[in-house]
Amino acid sequence: AENFLKEFTYSSNSCLLVEAEMPDFTGIQLMEYLLQKGQDIPTIVMANISDLPTAVRAMQANAVDFIVKPYIEQVLLRKVENILQRN
Repeated sequence: AENFLKEFTYSSNSCLLVEAEMPDFTGIQLMEYLLQKGQDIPTIVMANISDLPTAVRAMQANAVDFIVKPYIEQVLLRKVENILQRN
């Protein structure tokens, strides 16, 4: 997340894939931080377990989707393509 914040340049044609749980700075914390900075990037949150409180927090941070692993790669790619086409 920290490297992303150092390198990322906002584009209206963006889609962010984040892990719900990451060391030091979770994907959801990253989303919340970006929202505070006025950057609402369409984001798909991926998680190892189906955890209702985590899913709710992700949606409150404007996640487009919440996917539990393992996921079907083609389904994820289709979701990303749909997000990019909407932008």
